[in-house]
Amino acid sequence: MRPTIRNLMENTFQLDIISLTRPAFSGKVESVTVPGSEGEMTVLKNHIPLITPLASGEVVIRQGKEVTHMAISRGFLIVEKDKATLMVDSAERLEELDEVKIRQAKVYAEKLLTENKFKDDREFADATAALEKSIAHLQVLKRHRSRHKGSLPSSDSM
Repeated sequence: MRPTIRNLMENTFQLDIISLTRPAFSGKVESVTVPGSEGEMTVLKNHIPLITPLASGEVVIRQGKEVTHMAISRGFLIVEKDKATLMVDSAERLEELDEVKIRQAKVYAEKLLTENKFKDDREFADATAALEKSIAHLQVLKRHRSRHKGSLPSSDSM
C-alpha cells in the first residue's frame, strides 16, 4: 500500500524551534532528533509529554524525504500532545554555519577562559557557553563533511 498525503499528514506533528534571536524553524514534521543532556533522542508523533534539557549539538528534522540539519546551543525541549518546541540559545541550519567565524569564536572563548580574568560568574558562564557552542558546531560540520565529501568546504582540523 502506497502512502498517501493523508497518511503522511497523520504521522506528523508541529515542531517549533525558537532561539534567543529569532524563530529558527516552524512546520509539520515526522520526527526530530535532538541532543538531549543524557544523549540523543528522537521525538515522533504521540510522544509522551516531556520537558528535558538539551545539550549543544545537531538537530535532525525529517519531513517526508526532506531532511534538515541544524546546529543548536543548549536549551530545552518541550513535548506536548501534537507539538514539540525547542527553546535554545542559538539555532543555525547546516548551510548557515560559517566555519571561519566559528573557529574565531572558539579561539576567543579559549583565550578568555585561559586568561581567567572574569568580573563575575556570569562572564565565566558566557565564555564557557561560547566555547561549548563553537565545539558543537564544528563537530556538526565535521560529521557532514565526512558524509558528503567535497560538498562542504573544508579547513585544516577541528
